[in-house]
Amino acid sequence: MFRILSLTALALVVSALAGGPLFAESSEEETITATVSGQSVSMTVSPGSIDYGTVPFETSQSSLAAPGGPVTFTATNTGNVTVNFAVRGSDATGTGFSWALSTGALACPNDTNKFRHSVTPSGGSSIFLTTAPEDLATGVAAAGTKTFTSEIYMPCFGSDGAGEQASTSILLTAIAPE
Repeated sequence: MFRILSLTALALVVSALAGGPLFAESSEEETITATVSGQSVSMTVSPGSIDYGTVPFETSQSSLAAPGGPVTFTATNTGNVTVNFAVRGSDATGTGFSWALSTGALACPNDTNKFRHSVTPSGGSSIFLTTAPEDLATGVAAAGTKTFTSEIYMPCFGSDGAGEQASTSILLTAIAPE
């Protein structure tokens, strides 16, 4: 009997030194909750068009002097992350003719069927549009806006499309910085 008691006492001492009972296992589990929001990159531009009216060749017309009244565009970041706004232009087309968007000043009378188009961000300098994107605004926070005006520079005399309507576009893109 003494021997059984001694073995039991020895087991209790070893168990206490080992940090707990040798014969029982226990485990504990913790949970980490993880959430994520999808990135939304989007924008709106208002108004969505400009009518410069009838403009003579070799002159220009600002959106602020449009026949229907001054036009200032507002680009709004409707996404949930800070973005940059990029802007680019396009060639102009009409029925049976087109004008190429020129990247430099026109040298009349030689530069027929070419035109220029620019935008001027509030508080900034004019950006002459090309077909490649250029920065209009950087670091526009969610719900932030950028306003700008535009101006068209008509082709040289002798260009196609006299008395006809031509259409072109100002294309804006919202880009999430990396």
